[in-house]
Amino acid sequence: MSSEADWNLPAADFYRRTQTKPVAISKCKFLIPKASFLPELKSALIQFEEVLRRRDDREIKYEWADIRLNNLTVTFSINWYDAVFFEERKKAYLVGAHPFVFQRFGVQPRQIKISHVLL
Repeated sequence: MSSEADWNLPAADFYRRTQTKPVAISKCKFLIPKASFLPELKSALIQFEEVLRRRDDREIKYEWADIRLNNLTVTFSINWYDAVFFEERKKAYLVGAHPFVFQRFGVQPRQIKISHVLL
């Protein structure tokens, strides 16, 4: 059942503008433990997507797509446009700053379900 907190954020700008086909797509899903995290989470997702969008087209190796919240479940896709970059970075959510970002919203990286599809 939908609530007013459900949302669908704009993303996949590079794909829409250029019709460049991804070489892989990662489907990501995680559960936010408390609704109180949602405003900050939405703000962070919008900010990060805006940073990705400011890159020059020649520098785009990936982008986010289909960012959605339904109840407390967040889903999004990552369109990968460079096969080598995909192989090097497909587990980036487990290292560096990523775990700390997810912890801000009560999510441990190992709780994120990700499936990769090579195209």
